[in-house]
Order: sequence, then C-alpha cells, then structure tokens
Amino acid sequence: YTSPTSKAKVSGPFGLELDFLKKMELGTTAKWKLPDLADLNWDPNEKVNTMNLPVTNINPITPPRIISTATMRSALISPLSTPVNKEDSLERSIIAMANADLSAAIAAMNNMESILKSQQATMLQSKEDKFIHAINMQLKMLQTYPQTDDPDVAKAFRTTFVVTLGFYDTGFLGKNVSMMELKDLVHQMLSLLAENKLSHLSQADAYVRVVNSIVVKTIDHSNHTTIMCVLIKLLHGCAETKVTPKYEELAMKCLWKIVKTMSNWAGDLDYDTILLEVHNFFKDYPSVWWRKRNSDMPLRTIKTVLHSMTKIKGASILNHLTKINNTHESELKAYLNRLIETVKPDDTNSGTRTITKQKHLSKVTHAQLTEIFMKIGSKNHTQEGLAQLYDFKRQHPEADVQPFLVKSHQFFQDFIEQGLRDIDQARRNQNVNTQMSNQYNPENSTNVPGTINEDRAMMDPLSRLEKLKALEAKYHFDVASHSNPT
Repeated sequence: YTSPTSKAKVSGPFGLELDFLKKMELGTTAKWKLPDLADLNWDPNEKVNTMNLPVTNINPITPPRIISTATMRSALISPLSTPVNKEDSLERSIIAMANADLSAAIAAMNNMESILKSQQATMLQSKEDKFIHAINMQLKMLQTYPQTDDPDVAKAFRTTFVVTLGFYDTGFLGKNVSMMELKDLVHQMLSLLAENKLSHLSQADAYVRVVNSIVVKTIDHSNHTTIMCVLIKLLHGCAETKVTPKYEELAMKCLWKIVKTMSNWAGDLDYDTILLEVHNFFKDYPSVWWRKRNSDMPLRTIKTVLHSMTKIKGASILNHLTKINNTHESELKAYLNRLIETVKPDDTNSGTRTITKQKHLSKVTHAQLTEIFMKIGSKNHTQEGLAQLYDFKRQHPEADVQPFLVKSHQFFQDFIEQGLRDIDQARRNQNVNTQMSNQYNPENSTNVPGTINEDRAMMDPLSRLEKLKALEAKYHFDVASHSNPT
C-alpha cells in the first residue's frame, strides 16, 4: 500500500518528471487574445441574389397507345437502322433450315430452294459446310419423331431431300464440304436406306428412290479425295461397331462405283491422303483379323481401291506414303509392292496413255466430235447425233470421247450410253435379218463362194449343234485312246 502523499519513485527512460512539469506550469501565465472582428452593416430583410441555373424541361409521361403496322414498317426501313447484308441474310436462311420448329424449317428450305435456282447460288460456295451441317441437323431431328405417318414430318423429310438434291444439281456446289460433314451426310443417307427408317411414310418407295439419287449425286459432285476417304472411314467404322449387313454392303457399293470411274478423274486425287486412310484401316484391321470373320468383303474392297490406284500410278504409288509416320505399322507398303510386281505393264498408266491419245487428236476430228455432241444436245437432231457418234467410235476406236462427257450431267451421260447400246443392238439385228434373208433366197444360192456358204451354215443352229456333237465325240475318242495305249 502506498499513501497518497508518498512520492512514487520514477525510473525508466519514459518516466515523467512531475515536479519539473509542475514548476513549468506555475512559472508561465497563459495569454489569450481575441480576434478583431469587422463591423458589418447587414440588413436581415435584404434580398439575396441566387445563381442563374439553366431551366430543364421535363416532359410528362406519355400514355400508352397502339402502334400501327405502317409505323412499324417505316421504323424497320429507317435510314438509321443497319441495312441487312445479303451474306447475313443467306447465313440466317441456312441456320433456319435446322430449326426445331418444322414449319419454320420447311419455309426456310423452300426459300433456299429458290436461291439454289437463282444466281445467288454462287454465294453458297463459301458456305457449303454450313449448308450441309444444317441438313444433317434437320435429318437427325426428324429421326427422333415417332415412326408414324405424320404429314408434317413427311413434308419435312421431302423438303430436306429436295433442297439437298438442288444443292448438288447445281453442278458447282459440293466440292468444299469438309470430310466431317460429308461423312455425317453419307452416314445418315445409308442408315435411312439400310434400316428402313422411311418405311412408315406413305409412298416410302418414292422416298427411297430420292435418297438413292442423293447418294449418287453426292459421290459424283463431291471432292473425289474427300468422298473416297469418307467411304473408307465408314468401312473402318463398320468393323469397329456392329452395323447391319445392308449398311456395310451399301458403303462398299459406293466405293465400287468410285473405283469404276476412277480413271476419269485420277489427276484430281490426293493419293497421300487416301493412302493414309487405307494405312489406318490395315493398321487396326489387318488381313489376319478378317480371317476370323464370316466375310472379308470390306478388306477386298479396300484392296480393289489400291489395285486401281496402282494401275494408274504404277511404281510411283510408293512416292505417296509421305503422310504415314511409320509404314511398318501396317501391311500397306508390302501389299503395294506385290501389286506393282503383278500389275501388267500394259495396264500400268493406261489412263495416261488414253489421255495422251486424246491430246494428239487432229483439230478436224475434235471439231467433228464437237458438232456431233451439239446435235445430240439439240431437240431436233438427237437421234442423228447419236448415230453419227456410233459411226465415229467405230471409225476411230482410239479416240476418247470421255472429256466431252465428264462435265455434263449424269443423266445426259446415261442417255448417250443407252442410245449407243440401242443403235448397236438395232444394227446387229438388221445384219442378222439381212443374212438370214440372203440364206433362204433362191436367187442368191448360186454362184456364191464356198467360204460364204460355210459362214451361213455356221449361223444355222442345227448345223452348229451337229458340229458340237461331232467335237464332243472326237474328244471322248481321244481320251479313250490316251487312257488305253497299245
């Protein structure tokens, strides 16, 4: 306990000297001075001038009113609004084709059908991928509907098919579609056919014919390298997943169709890209793997593609393995080496020789062919042109008329081929009838060389049958004599 009068001992660097502070306070006196205030003569009733601020006009709230259609239309075409670009309008039309609302999608596709028939179709060349993507999206949505004969679904299918046909019928669209979108399109078309997904629609046969036509046109008008890679990928997928035998068969038929006409556009192919797809196919599913399956037709189909490519390129086909990192991962290179050894020299580069002969045709012959095809294309001289083409091919078997056909429509090519077959059959029948009439004409039976009489005898079915019997008897006699030597 410390008494109040006792003084605490101060220690430490921060201690206060209380006695010293007390002396300081007692020794000095505080001095205060009031400020000098100015005297103001202020009148409390005096008016105060305020600042002149700008006056703001506030309009009252406008009551609601109905806007007329004319007013809305004028607002839409106001010069202040951004004008709609043709490219943007076309882009929106493409997107609308994939609309989940069937009515809106059908309207958009009908509009697109009109565009495809106009000069605006050329603008689609930069939007081919988006176009096919919209078609793929709509086809996928249509397949989610219940399989009933719904008229709206049937109409949507029909409109989708028509606009797809119109796309490829232009002749210049389809070359820029990416591999992914093209594969999706071909896959869906083959699935519709293989799985009978259109059987619930009325007139299902007509829909099937249209889908078949779309597949053919897709093959004909797509980039040849892309469509070949797509079909090889689809066959690859058939081995990976369980698909219907019909689907696998359709995919192979598409490849067979391409192989059949490969020599016509062999110069347009990217062999390196195609061989990479074949390498991947062999790598995952070599020949040994296919021996365990009931059918190895997909493998045979791929090997047929390689055979056709080797016939065109010859030994130089080995120079197109540049995109394959390790050729030892598959049997591709070994198989190509075997093909090079077995393909006949006459077959190798046969397509090149045909093109060379075509290049050396005279100007007169070329002009003659041009005139013939102009007649075939006219309305009044079609049959005359076909007859002249038939005679021309008989007189000039070395001439290649394919360059005159390759840029024409497939229907026109089929028409010419069928016309030439009809003419050939008609002339054969005419020759047979003439020979048969001469054979039984008594006036012509005298003074005829023996060789002609022998030819006529050979044409007689009874004479041919007697000769076959004589040859058969002679064959059996020879066999008996060799088996029982004397």
